Amino acid sequence: MRKEDFGNKKCYLCNVRKLLLEAATQTRFITILTLLTALVGSVQAANVTVSGTAKLFAHTDCREISAVFTATSPTAVTDSTLTDSTGHYSLSLPAGTYKVTFWKTGYYQYLYSNSILFNNSSTLSTITLESLHRLLSGTIDGLLSADTVYEITSNVDVPLGDTLVISPGTIIRLDTLVTVEVDGVLIAKGLPVDSILFTSTKTRRGSGLPAPTANDWQEFKLVGTGTGTDTVEYCHIEYSRYGLNFLYGANHRVINCLFYQSGQGVYCNGSVDTIVGNTF
Repeated sequence: MRKEDFGNKKCYLCNVRKLLLEAATQTRFITILTLLTALVGSVQAANVTVSGTAKLFAHTDCREISAVFTATSPTAVTDSTLTDSTGHYSLSLPAGTYKVTFWKTGYYQYLYSNSILFNNSSTLSTITLESLHRLLSGTIDGLLSADTVYEITSNVDVPLGDTLVISPGTIIRLDTLVTVEVDGVLIAKGLPVDSILFTSTKTRRGSGLPAPTANDWQEFKLVGTGTGTDTVEYCHIEYSRYGLNFLYGANHRVINCLFYQSGQGVYCNGSVDTIVGNTF
């Protein structure tokens, strides 16, 4: 064999070897890519079941509340479902991280979590949607009933000669530094198992508002000039500055009430009052 022929053959073999190595590398790459694709597909296909119960405040028929699961991770997929008449819901979702909210027309949206990871089937804790509050302003009197949640965002007054009656189980939320002045008569009579709640607007469940603190709202200022007896029984009063502020008259009764996280529970200024069985 001539020397030049031997050199050409050697070069040819080197090229073949190079091509075989490239082919093997490409085959390994394709194999790895196929495995990764299968792995990602299996992760995406792994579903979990999320269930729970959503209620409506003061209602027994809890159908058609929307439970919304918004994807916040690559494997998650946004989806939603509706509750049945009992408030139960169940939904199959790809495993991943979600923002969870509940809503229904006429009610405040409830934020359950901005970020919750579902790796396994889960049952969420029961939530309750509150109806859009009835705003109270200016002068108020008459009856406030337990089937409505009330919100006071500015100072209000019960005029002299009028009476404000609050039913057992009623919830009244008061905004920052709000005062309710009672020149007439206040009758807020709860029950041992169904008290009346006076609280901060920040306590609305699932609102995402800052946590409530003492002194969020100002006071009920009971002037004592009315002809009847101001009566506050089995009430839960929280996050106020002065709670109940009694002035001048002697016609005030506070019985079996709970005062929580308030600067002062009952403030008496020149009045003679009956204050019995309360917790401060």
